[in-house]
Amino acid sequence: MKESSNPVALNALRLIRSDGVGPSTYLRLTGLFGSVDKTLEMMGSMKKSLPPADLKKTQAEYEALLKIGGQWLVKGTAEYPAPLAPFDDAPPVLAALGNTELF
Repeated sequence: MKESSNPVALNALRLIRSDGVGPSTYLRLTGLFGSVDKTLEMMGSMKKSLPPADLKKTQAEYEALLKIGGQWLVKGTAEYPAPLAPFDDAPPVLAALGNTELF
């Protein structure tokens, strides 16, 4: 399934591209705030402020993959590879080209 616009994937990419956010922090923050959107909203008000990644740069990266026929796979969605889903340190966002049904 190709996507033209997926705000969940774009925001997940923006969160994981933020300085100081890796897979474990991503999982911890989204668990704490309940969603990627709420996490991005709250990042600046945390005790240790983490600024979200630049939206324009993230959009450019997001759109570049779509332009070449790729898609973004976000942990917690049906498209994310099932073998990776159980692992806390699995990448929360994957860039994929080709037939993702082979996962």
